[in-house]
Amino acid sequence: MALIYISKSDGSNNKYRLPANEAMTVQIGRAEGCLISLPDEEGISGVHCSISYVNGYYLLRDEGSTNGTLLEGAPIEAVYLEEGKQYKIGGATITYDSEGAHSAPAVEQAPATTATLKRRTPAAGPKLRKKKAGMPGLEVSAGGSSSIQYSHSPNLFFIFVVIVISFVAGMSLRHKADTGRFYPSDAMSGETKVAKPAKEKGK
Repeated sequence: MALIYISKSDGSNNKYRLPANEAMTVQIGRAEGCLISLPDEEGISGVHCSISYVNGYYLLRDEGSTNGTLLEGAPIEAVYLEEGKQYKIGGATITYDSEGAHSAPAVEQAPATTATLKRRTPAAGPKLRKKKAGMPGLEVSAGGSSSIQYSHSPNLFFIFVVIVISFVAGMSLRHKADTGRFYPSDAMSGETKVAKPAKEKGK
């Protein structure tokens, strides 16, 4: 666990112990519902800022206050608490005492000039493509992009089936024209009828 000291504009200095519990957030402000309530301090909003325990470090976050939360004079959105730094909220000053706990990680701490918390973004990896079952030619990009791409390569099996069906249909129609019966009926009965030549007129 760690401590923070809040020095108010009236000269008083109060000590508060921070919980090492990621499920608990310490709110600081003028409102009575805040764990650290400073109702008489000038320039502080109802819920001015909060301190939460994140991955072994204490994170100070401004909660949309009117006058902002300042680190060495620069407004911040969220920074890890660090010993030796002063954090201003209205007329009060917050200082951090780690008591052996982790101080701010150097690689994650944002510079005071930008006053923002750096967030690591994973390196872009190779795009993985997965074929959706039952939908040939449909590919969904699963890495870095959620777009859907369609494959335009011809489906040879489909073309072959169409050709075979067209051939059988043509042969059946020709057989019916010659014999008056459909080819499948003759094939199933085992009979093959030959078309009779038409009678000549006058005979």
